[in-house]
Amino acid sequence: QKAIGIEGNPLITILPGSRNSEIRHHQALLIDTVKRLHRQNPNLSFALAMAPQISCDGFRAELKDYPVHILKDQTYQAIKAADIVLCASGTATLETALIGTPMLIFYRFSAITYAIAKHFVKIPYAGLCNILAQKLIAPEFIQDQANPVRLCEEAIELLNNKNQQQTMKQDFAAIKKQLGKHDAGNACAKLLQSMLQS
Repeated sequence: QKAIGIEGNPLITILPGSRNSEIRHHQALLIDTVKRLHRQNPNLSFALAMAPQISCDGFRAELKDYPVHILKDQTYQAIKAADIVLCASGTATLETALIGTPMLIFYRFSAITYAIAKHFVKIPYAGLCNILAQKLIAPEFIQDQANPVRLCEEAIELLNNKNQQQTMKQDFAAIKKQLGKHDAGNACAKLLQSMLQS
C-alpha cells in the first residue's frame, strides 16, 4: 500500500471501467456503494483507479468527504495493494486475476444493449477470469444485480471471509499457470470461439 500512498486500513480498489460510457453507467452505482461501505465500516479506505482519459470530477465531487484516493496511471499498483477489488467486467478482470487479488465483478449496460446481449450472447460468464476457468471463481453482478446494496453486502462478506479469498487466489494462480503455457490472447480467443459455437 505504500506504493500508492495508502497505509493502515483495509483497502478496496475500484476499477470502474476505461470508457466514458462505462463511467456513465457505473458512477452512481459506485458512489452509493462506497458510501454504504463507509457507513458499515468507517475504517475502510478506497482506491479509485481511473483511466488517464477519464474525468474524475463526478467521483471527486461526490466522494470528497470519504477516504477515497483517486489514482491515474497506477492501476496495477492499486490492484496489488488492495485487500479486494470491485472490478468492471473487461480485461481488468483478467489483469486482477493474474495479480492475484480477490475480486467481485460488476457491469451495467443500457437497457437496450442488455436486452440485445442477453438474447444473442450465450457465454455463461462475463468476467474473463471466469470464462478462462470455465467456472465461477469471482462472483459476478450484472445489470440489476449490480446494485449498491448487493455490492456492499458481498464486499463485506469477501473482506471477512479469508477462506473464500484463499480459494480465489488459488484459482487465479491456476489461470496464470494455464496462460503461462499458451499465448494469453490466443487462449482467450479460442475459448470464446468454442463457447459461441456451442
